[in-house]
Amino acid sequence: MTASPMSGANSSILTHRYMYGLKGTVKNNIAFCEENVVVYPCGHCMVIHSIETKEQQFLHGMESGTSGGFTAMAVSANRKYLAMAEKGDAGVVNMYDLTTFRRKKPLVYSDLGSESYVSLAFSGDGKYLVGQGGAPEWNLMLWSWEKAKVVTTFKAAAQYGSSIGQVDFCPTDSNSLCVSGNGTIKFFKVTDGFVCGGSGGVVRIYEKSDDSREHFKRTKVFSIDGNPQCIQHLAISPSEDTLICSLENNQLYMLTLSSTDILKEDAMNFELVSTAFHRPGQNGAHITGYEEALAVALHPSGLHVVVAFTDKLRMLNILMDDIRPYREFGVKACREVRFSHGGQYFAVANNNTIQVYGTYSGELMAVLRGHTNQVNSLLWKADDRKLMSCGSDGSIFQWDLRSAIKVGEGNRLVKLY
Repeated sequence: MTASPMSGANSSILTHRYMYGLKGTVKNNIAFCEENVVVYPCGHCMVIHSIETKEQQFLHGMESGTSGGFTAMAVSANRKYLAMAEKGDAGVVNMYDLTTFRRKKPLVYSDLGSESYVSLAFSGDGKYLVGQGGAPEWNLMLWSWEKAKVVTTFKAAAQYGSSIGQVDFCPTDSNSLCVSGNGTIKFFKVTDGFVCGGSGGVVRIYEKSDDSREHFKRTKVFSIDGNPQCIQHLAISPSEDTLICSLENNQLYMLTLSSTDILKEDAMNFELVSTAFHRPGQNGAHITGYEEALAVALHPSGLHVVVAFTDKLRMLNILMDDIRPYREFGVKACREVRFSHGGQYFAVANNNTIQVYGTYSGELMAVLRGHTNQVNSLLWKADDRKLMSCGSDGSIFQWDLRSAIKVGEGNRLVKLY
């Protein structure tokens, strides 16, 4: 979060910057908004998360005094609208436009007979929304949601003691609904096959079979390495290239389905959508491999970064989705690093000396000595032929890199030209 000062007052407003976590109790708690953008609940917000850029936007729930939290969500087939069910005196469904992020008129039915909805689903044409109310009445609500009008309602659980956990439309007929409870499974629209997830973090892909005795055959099996938790929910991108699953321990993983026909099963890996989230019951933090960075310099091209640590200086390459070590230098506890304007050199303040290295060769180009105290700041001139340095005692030196000698000094501000 970040704090924004309020004018005329000694107080601040907290706004969200980035959210970590997943609310695992929400039904169908992960869905695609776009090809590389997903939406999921975290606390009392809906997080709209870009898989590529890792940027996030937020949709906030109702005020905490009027809401008991999210219970179910659904995204329309055209990925333009989001329905969020929140617990209250009688469950409320808030509708959002995912293009403008504006809230539509809420869907409220005072005779729902429950505090919440347990499941939501849009019709294939996006005109209707169905909501399955919870205990004790288990009323099923069909809305013309754009008009906030109830089309029909009826009791879904016929027998006393029975419960409903899922509701969905028929993919080809918006007038047909399906509800399911204990001992049943949820069926998706099947074209060439279907994907199912189960215990142990295992995902199985089934395809149509030519054998008349077997309608579908299992063709691929994938597992989430190092996280054998039960898979709770699945979501497939509109192009059917990416699968995202939420686990029992509130983690989100994705798998690239477009590579399943090319790569072997053991070569396919699940990846975290964002980062590892906290699990239920986890009340601490465990940090491994932590090293404090003392100084950082980014190459003008944006493709390299030099980071100073207590034991050495490391140059790293910046890739599309990773940062990888490239070269190490035996400079300890460096407090200042600076790339030249052209990026061909970088200068390192090593206590009271300055070392200049070639960026691409890694060669030590010059060692500049003259300061009696620690060097605190470095500045390259525009032509990269001279370097300015400032010591902790206020002394300012100018260095000629061709001859590696001091060509000027002072203790006042120096004008560069």
